[in-house]
Formats: sequence, structure tokens, C-alpha cells
Amino acid sequence: MSSSYLVIRSEDRNKSFFPNPNDFRITSAQTFFGETGIYNVRPESVSFFYNIPNINATNNVILVDNGVMSFPVTVPESFYDYTDLATALAIALNALAIGVFTVTWNTTTYRYVITSTVPVTINQYPPLRRDLGAVMGFAYGLPLSTTITGQAADLAYTRNIYITSNTLNRHKSASDQTSSQQQNILCVIPVYPSEEFIRSNALNAKNDYLLNPRSIYYEPHNMKVIKWNTEAMGDIDIRVYDDYDQLLYNGWGSQFSWSFRISLITNKA
Repeated sequence: MSSSYLVIRSEDRNKSFFPNPNDFRITSAQTFFGETGIYNVRPESVSFFYNIPNINATNNVILVDNGVMSFPVTVPESFYDYTDLATALAIALNALAIGVFTVTWNTTTYRYVITSTVPVTINQYPPLRRDLGAVMGFAYGLPLSTTITGQAADLAYTRNIYITSNTLNRHKSASDQTSSQQQNILCVIPVYPSEEFIRSNALNAKNDYLLNPRSIYYEPHNMKVIKWNTEAMGDIDIRVYDDYDQLLYNGWGSQFSWSFRISLITNKA
């Protein structure tokens, strides 16, 4: 048996055909891709540069209703902590000019509170899988009120990153790792606070939900082994998802938001 490393870098894609690193296919002329006799593949490690605002175009709209009409309210994309987000939402709500709004983060109850001079309620904003109301912990469709108190807030954009490949998983068996998110996972990278990243992110340990720019190196604990049938590997497709089954957000351009390097081990007879 012989083993070889196969390294896939998001930077190696054809950027004319695949401008974003969240969905691409490697069409390399390297002879390794055409080798035969491979009988299994498994992830070995992932290096990931992360620079994604925790409040972005996937979750920055809240729908406010005054009983007459609904108002989509958008806060600017940015890295927010709890108090900064309260300030940003208050500015956006007051720009509606339908009343005077105050938004506070209660440091005793750990809840957001909206107070206004006109009764309002929060409704779901369907275009987004998870909108700002959900991020800040507000329940949908409550009776109109001048005071709205949220529940648990979670400002993390995504707690995990899911790297998938249809091509590499085409030989998977029922015993292989699967997921309720995607069925073709290579590995799941935790990006929310965990013991693994406390040391690398110690300066921001209290605000890890911000996920400020940082480099992540991750070795899967339980390596997924994908069985092959001693055939050529061919081209490889890669898609990267967030917790909400959507392609990982990449609003700032491929060279600024994130990039990754996947190391795979292939075994041959």
C-alpha cells in the first residue's frame, strides 16, 4: 500500500469560471488527478483564512410591522458586538420616521429590548434563511407593543463551515459520515468558540462570536474515509456551506473574505 497527499487550494481554481471559492471545480492537468488504483481518500487537514462579518447580507434585515404595513430595516454589514448592534439597529429604525425607537442590550438578562413611541411587532423576513430578528432573539408575530423583549441572541454568522465534494463522495457507503446539512461532506470546521481555538484567539476570547479575521488550522478528529473502486480520480468539485445550508457568504471578494487549503490522503494498492 502506498499513500500520497493531494492538496486542493481555493486559489488554484480558474477564477474566470469560478469567481468565488465557495463553489468551484479543479480542472488541473496534474497527472495525479488521472492516476488509477486509488481505493480510498480521507481528509487530513484544512487551513482556512476567515474574514467574514458576523452581520452580513445573509442576516442583516429585520422586518418591523406597525399594524398598517411592514418595514424591512437593514443594518450595515460589519463585525458587531452586542452593544454596537443595538446602536446600529436604533439608527436604522429611527430612519423610518414612524416613531422614536430605542434599542438596548440588557447586560443583566442578556436580552435585546426595543422600545418605541408607536406599537410595533417583529415579523419574519422570508428572503433570508435567518434574519436579524432571529439573530437578536426576537419572536415573530407577537401582539403590537411599545416594548419588545428578545430571548437568547446569537451573533455568530455560522458556528461551522461545511466543506463538501460530490465527486470525492461518489463512492461513499452507508457507513460513511453523513450530515443533516449536506450529504457530501468532506469535513466540518468549527469556527465558533471551542477549546481548539481559544489559544489562537485568546485576545478576543470574550467576543468570539465576532469571528474577527484569523487563520484556522484544523485536523478532523474522526477522519472520514471515502472508498474508491481503483479508478482515476478525475476533476474535483468543492462547495462550502454555512450552518443554514447556504453557500458560505463571500461578500467582500475572494481575496479578502476567505480562502482555504485542504490536504487529502489517497491510498493505493
